[in-house]
Amino acid sequence: AITGVDLVEWQLRVAGGEQETVDNEKSLFPETMEELGTYDIVIFGRGMEYYLDDERIGMLKRFLADYGGGLLLSRGKPYEKTMPRLAGIEPVEWGDPIDAEYRWKPTYEGAKSGLFGDMLPGRESAVWDKLPLLRKAWRCPKTRSFAEVFVKGKTETGLTVEFPVLISRKYGKGVVLALNTDGLWKWDFFPAEGAAEDFYREFWVQLIHWLVRYSDFRPGSEYALRLSRTVTPVDGSVLAFVASRGAGA
Repeated sequence: AITGVDLVEWQLRVAGGEQETVDNEKSLFPETMEELGTYDIVIFGRGMEYYLDDERIGMLKRFLADYGGGLLLSRGKPYEKTMPRLAGIEPVEWGDPIDAEYRWKPTYEGAKSGLFGDMLPGRESAVWDKLPLLRKAWRCPKTRSFAEVFVKGKTETGLTVEFPVLISRKYGKGVVLALNTDGLWKWDFFPAEGAAEDFYREFWVQLIHWLVRYSDFRPGSEYALRLSRTVTPVDGSVLAFVASRGAGA
């Protein structure tokens, strides 16, 4: 809740199979890089500007680049107006809001990533036409370097407009995933029948699982190993790349 310039934060902590709710007027954003580095994923909805100052943005960039963290922007443009220092992280440049009903369409890149077809329904699945139409998103006049569009939105009323809806961007050892849509609750409160039933919950579970899997590091691991090839002749050469969390050697 925001009153004037005061921010009251609410947090749900889940650990060891138990959950605890915390109401606290003290900032719950990690105070040190070491504390932030213990997380695997950071998720933002709206109001990002109330949480992040220049120091925290610097920490967030290190969290991605050096610690192999994942960042999920879960509700479209995560702040009002502009935040120029975040431009180096975000996978798209945000434009004007789109106020028209649209459907999702996974792309070939989304299928190649393993998110659609393996973890979620594939590109040609009938479920995408059964889900309720969504309405709010943002135009994206520019997709930044190393970004991949996993889902496109296509308006179904008035002038047809296509725009990126789910965008991934590799950033150092970590990855940023931007969900350029709002109102996904419609998929829960107004579920379609059959294959689309309970799709809302399953979507979020698989999206977060994919984000963890796509990072260089597995949860709780301090090192990551990547091979130059996975199949080789007996006398072939294989390069092994070893990365560590943090900026150390």
